[in-house]
Amino acid sequence: MPCQRNNEPSSTVPSREISPLPDFWIPIFWKNQFRTTIELPTREKYPQVKGSTAINTGSNTGLGFEASKQLLSLGLSHLVMGVRSLEKGKVAAGKLRTIAPSARIDVWQLDMQSYDSIQAFAKKCDTELSRIDFVILNAGLSPNNYEFVPATGHEVGIQVNHLSTALLTILLISILKTKTSGRGPPRLTTVNSLTAHLCKFQIPKQR
Repeated sequence: MPCQRNNEPSSTVPSREISPLPDFWIPIFWKNQFRTTIELPTREKYPQVKGSTAINTGSNTGLGFEASKQLLSLGLSHLVMGVRSLEKGKVAAGKLRTIAPSARIDVWQLDMQSYDSIQAFAKKCDTELSRIDFVILNAGLSPNNYEFVPATGHEVGIQVNHLSTALLTILLISILKTKTSGRGPPRLTTVNSLTAHLCKFQIPKQR
């Protein structure tokens, strides 16, 4: 059965607001991936996207690429693609331009294994963008091998999915406050995965 909010206190869940998954989670994954139909967004339901500027990290493939397609189909005016490989990013941007030929699509370097790259990306967002309406932090990975990032000493998955994403979030939040467009506050979304529900850790009774 699908995840439901648990109102009972628990000491070993990922969040006070989320119930732990059952031990056998594969049926949930199967249902989400293959037996769930999601209604695609339309311009009528999301008129605020038209003429807006969005930043999307990890946007040259997978969920990030599909999210970019959806935003452009809704009338997005300016898309900033934060990607590790500029070459792959430019190939993806070429495909996206066939969807929205009149939209501006920029491909910017963003290596989530490098704090310097993250800070440079945030600074570029601050200096080169006059407005930011949406941010989708989608860049992430699921490493098959246990590897470390030499520059930081952290495991690759922890570095990219958690530490670097947290840093980029903190840097962008202060920038977003100065980039409002009069349509309401900018929105920042972090993409997660089912695996976040699988981790259990002790939650202290007092904060």
